[in-house]
Amino acid sequence: MDIAKQIIDQRVRKIIDENPDLEIVSRDDERKLSTAFLLLGVAAYLDKDIADILVYITEGGSDGGFDAAVLDVDVDTLHVTFFQAKYT
Repeated sequence: MDIAKQIIDQRVRKIIDENPDLEIVSRDDERKLSTAFLLLGVAAYLDKDIADILVYITEGGSDGGFDAAVLDVDVDTLHVTFFQAKYT
């Protein structure tokens, strides 16, 4: 594993360790890592803390195939950003 992947892996695992109250701790290890990676990606994209981006996460069978959605409304425009992530 190269250094960039190691840094991301360390940060993903730190999110799991530092946020025991999140739903991700009760899932199997693969889902925990994928959800923590999604949280990291959305938080980095929006430049917000992990706790602040939980409202954007969509989970469940009828979520349309995306894992997070951000709606931003301007005066005349609606901007929608969808996120889909898998950590391997």
